[in-house]
Formats: sequence, C-alpha cells, structure tokens
Amino acid sequence: MTDYTARSAKRQSRIMNRMAALSVLGVCSVGLLMYTWLFLGEQHEYMYLEDAHYQGNDFNEEMDEREGMTSFTMDNIDRNPAIPKVDKQMSSKAVLLFATKRSGSSFVGELLNQNPETMYLFEPLRSLSFDVLGGDSANDLFESWAIEVVGNLFKCELSDQIMAPTLRDDRMCRSLALRSTCRLHHRFPFNEKNVQPNQNNDDLFVVSVAKQCKKHKYRAIKTIRLYDLKELEVLVTESNIDLKIIILVRDPRGVMHSRWKLHGKNLDYMRKNASWDETEDLCRTYASNVRYAQTCPEWLKNRYLLIRYEDVAHQPLARAREIYNFLDMSMPQNIEAWIQQNTQSTGNYPNGVTRVSSLVATKWREELPFEQILKIQEKCQASMNFLGYKMVTNMAALRNESSVLGPPVNPFTECAN
Repeated sequence: MTDYTARSAKRQSRIMNRMAALSVLGVCSVGLLMYTWLFLGEQHEYMYLEDAHYQGNDFNEEMDEREGMTSFTMDNIDRNPAIPKVDKQMSSKAVLLFATKRSGSSFVGELLNQNPETMYLFEPLRSLSFDVLGGDSANDLFESWAIEVVGNLFKCELSDQIMAPTLRDDRMCRSLALRSTCRLHHRFPFNEKNVQPNQNNDDLFVVSVAKQCKKHKYRAIKTIRLYDLKELEVLVTESNIDLKIIILVRDPRGVMHSRWKLHGKNLDYMRKNASWDETEDLCRTYASNVRYAQTCPEWLKNRYLLIRYEDVAHQPLARAREIYNFLDMSMPQNIEAWIQQNTQSTGNYPNGVTRVSSLVATKWREELPFEQILKIQEKCQASMNFLGYKMVTNMAALRNESSVLGPPVNPFTECAN
C-alpha cells in the first residue's frame, strides 16, 4: 500500500507539473498571439499607410523613386481632403501617365494621386504582365489585353474576366481614393502572404471599387508597361474615352543607371523577348513614339504633353502647374505643400531620406562609369537629340549639368493644336 501510495503521489505530482507547464505554455501562447496580432497589425497598417516607400524587394521594378526623390509619411496621406461627391451624369476625364521603368513616374503619378477629385491607379497592368511571364497568358496578346484593361478601368467596367488579374493585385490600394475600400475588404499593398479573400468578398470588392471609380471626376492610370503610343488610339476612336496622355521621358543615361542600381532583372523587358539589349530597347521606344507623334495623327492632337523628368525635378511646382493646366484641372492647394515636403525635406525614414530632387535627376554623372556613358550615348543618340539631352565626350563635361541637359523641349509642339 505504501509503495502504491508513493507511486500515486509521484504520478499526481507529475500530472500537476505537466498541467502547470501547460498553463504557462497556454499563457505564453495567448500572449504571443496577442503580441503577434497587435504588433503585426500595427506593422500591417504601417505598411499600408507608408506604401509610397515602395516596400517589397521582390518587385524592385516598382520602386520607381527609391533613390531619393520621394519619401512619404502618414501625414502626407491623412492630409488628403475628403472626396467630393460627383454628379452621376458628369462625364469623367481620363489621364494616362505613359512612362518607362525608372523614369520618375511614381513621383509624377503622385501629383495626381494627391488630388481628391482623382481616382488614381498605380501599375494596373503589372499582374497581367506577370501572368504572361508565368505562362498563364499569351505574350502576343498582351498589348491588346492591356489596352482593353486600361479602357475598362477608365470606364469603371470591372466585371469582365480580363480584369481579374488587375483586381487581385493589392498594389492598386496605393490609390488614396480606394483607401477606405481596401481597408474594408482587408486589401493591403505589399502583403504578399495575405490569404486571398473568398470569391464572395472578391465580388463585393469589385462592386466597391467600381462605385468609388464612378464617384470621381478624373480617372488616372500610371503605367510603365505600354510601349507603343499608337496603340492608344483605340481608346479614343473606338472606346470614346476623353483621354489625355502625359508622356514622361528621362535621360537614358539616368534611366539605365537607376535600373542597374537595382541589381535585378527587368521582367517586362524579358516579357518582350526583344532581340536587342535593354538600353537599345529603351531608346527605340523613345524614338519610335517621338517619330509617330511628329506625323501629327488626328486622334492625338491636343491630347498629349511630353515632359522630362529632369524638368520636373528642377522645377516641380512649375511643372505640376503645367500638368494641371494641360489637363484643364484645378490644382488643389495641398499639392504645393506636398511637393515642398517631398522634394526639399531631409527627414529620416525607414527606407532612406528625402533628398533635394534636383540633385537626384542627374546623379548618374557622379556614379556611372564613363565607358558606360559612351555606350549608352552610342545606342541612344537619336532619341537623346530629340529630347534635348546633350552628348558628353570627356569627363570634365560631366561636372557641369548644363553640359548634359539642354533647355526644356517639346518635339510634339507642332502637332499640339
């Protein structure tokens, strides 16, 4: 009996010890869950509000101004005024920011995103491009599908199956116009591991986005994934969209320097499967579009503005006004304050600092090897001449910015009216 009692006491003691351990573990687990929920929830919200820092290293091609032209804070976003109501019968104007990778398009696009009357969408063709790279879509159909997606977005027609890749991409939630909608449907940019909402929630999200789209007087899209200017004609002639096009260019030496700094592959260049290198591809695109515009196609008259990144960097406020005048839009007062904060301040942020924008524009002069500069110039002479970028023949010329950048030019002026 004594042995049994002793064994029983030991067994009971072991059980009590295990229960105590489990209790501690349970408390720790609950605590860990609460910490994870609170901390990650805070981080999740931070990532959403700080989305213009362009976090997410797996998609470096989207980090358009990581080298320092812009850096945003929650104050930048929360300062955005409430969205005004728009008459349902009012026709909306469409704005397409037509750019190339690392050309400053994220900054210029933000000049539209900060406008409370504008529904702005950041790179809506990104998912479609990745579908092609993944073998889910045919590359030879990309251009036509991309134009259809852009047209549907401008018309707020989102129910077509072709829109599914775009609507799956949480990066569309960079739009300030969709901030509340994205929060409501648990869509946050850069949260790649987020569990996809169920189909019913997807349907509700599409309805909500379409509703917000129709509320806005202006609808703007920024893309680096369309290359051929003439392909946009159908948006005007067949879809009857009141379209304005901002054609953003940048010195090829600055573009290639910025791309090479990423140390990553240009996936959209890979998608094109071109027989020439990336530098030549960039300059072929510039030259082709300039030559096409100079033919003065009827549909393009009064519908485009060519603007150089360098001119925006040197005179951001003046160029912002030029853009708004071209679009026949009133520039909200908050835009001027936003420009000042995001081009001249030097505050510390998790991903770097905001630098004086004029110093960023031609930073390639200090960092790009002279041999590479000469190679880019050789491949890009025609487009550089068109766009007012000067050739350099010696290292001394790089010290003076006026030796590489001519006065603002617009080779499309003769077709503007």
